[in-house]
Amino acid sequence: LDIYAMPADEKHPVVNFDEAMKQLVSHVKPPKLASPGHLAKDDYEYPREDVANIYLMYDRHRGWRHAKATATKKREDFAACMRDLVDVHYPDADKIH
Repeated sequence: LDIYAMPADEKHPVVNFDEAMKQLVSHVKPPKLASPGHLAKDDYEYPREDVANIYLMYDRHRGWRHAKATATKKREDFAACMRDLVDVHYPDADKIH
């Protein structure tokens, strides 16, 4: 928790990093749009088409956030995301917390 209490510092930014796996689904039946006096209806049944991984980065001091979706969750994907964080988003930082 001490890291999150650190003051803003361009040379030592604090970036939250997380990942989430999400199912990609489609509809079995097309959803019915709302009409006067009736609610929209969406069937609970759906086929799972695929999965995707989302890497999320957030710097609360800058109000900056970035999401990167990947088709897989491999170490190469994680390494590419870290490389982007360091080389693209924070090239002038001495250390990223």
